[in-house]
Amino acid sequence: MAQRGLKLNDWIEKYMVIVVPLVIGAGLLFGETLYFYTYLVPYLFAYVTFAMAIGCSFEHIKDVFSKPLKLLLLFGIIHVLLPLLVYWLAGLVFGYHSPYVIGLVMFTLIPVGISAVMWVSMTGGNVSLMLAIVIIDSLLSPIIITGGLRLLFHATIQLDTVSMLIDLLLIIVLPTVLGIALHELTKGRIVSAVKPYSAPLSKLCFMVVVALNAAALTPSLDELKQDLLRIIPISIAIVLLSYLFGYLSAMRLIERADRITLSYASGIRNVSLGAVIALTYFSPQTAMPILLGILLQQPIATTIGLFLQTLNKTKLAKASRREYDGEDIQERT
Repeated sequence: MAQRGLKLNDWIEKYMVIVVPLVIGAGLLFGETLYFYTYLVPYLFAYVTFAMAIGCSFEHIKDVFSKPLKLLLLFGIIHVLLPLLVYWLAGLVFGYHSPYVIGLVMFTLIPVGISAVMWVSMTGGNVSLMLAIVIIDSLLSPIIITGGLRLLFHATIQLDTVSMLIDLLLIIVLPTVLGIALHELTKGRIVSAVKPYSAPLSKLCFMVVVALNAAALTPSLDELKQDLLRIIPISIAIVLLSYLFGYLSAMRLIERADRITLSYASGIRNVSLGAVIALTYFSPQTAMPILLGILLQQPIATTIGLFLQTLNKTKLAKASRREYDGEDIQERT
């Protein structure tokens, strides 16, 4: 049973790029039926958060806080500079009062997605730093999301800050704290014990969340269709920009492994949480860029991963040539 669970989890991760579009399509196709179950989304998402947090330890947070300036730099880039840049660019396209601009900016305010850890591991980034960013960002998300939206859209939106804070505490902060506490109490043993069951179940819950979020859009599909030709290209551009901005913005300030980490922290966001918040407190137009982010994040992450791996191989090859040339010169002398 345990082996089957792990195989199912590996299969979903391997084919995530194919599975997610199919799930969104199913949500739209059966939207009239699934729409009545959208109230389950916060509960399912809370479990996904809890399953992620079980694999995290307090040491990850402590290590990062030992270098507070680096932490402040990273969060300043992904939650201050990038939102301001996206607000300016999206506002030029749609107008600064557009719900699409709110959705695109919200994409940059929601916390980093846990799948970023997998990509960082595969491309030679700082895994411990990435884990710590995911944990801290999740814990701070009530302040970052509500504060960022208030600052940028205070005259445009009517935001029930208290209700949003409570929801974020229940579906993000509480499950995260509980998962880390269980990890600490069991000294990490719980990870291997529950992973064959919790990991595939969390992936399935994520798929259901994606389907239900897509179903929630069905009543407004006719209204959204006319804007798809505009919103899809700008959404692709914003997601791609997020990855590149994270990598390039601190190029002279931090080492390469941390730049890779920052690239994925900037580009991979917890879009299922963003969709929950957008559909609960805003219009379907606000949710559309975030739902498109679910489709775009992983394919673009693959492209960025190939780029970073190629870049790394090129640098290693140059270093090897320099080392060889140096040895050759020594032999001649």
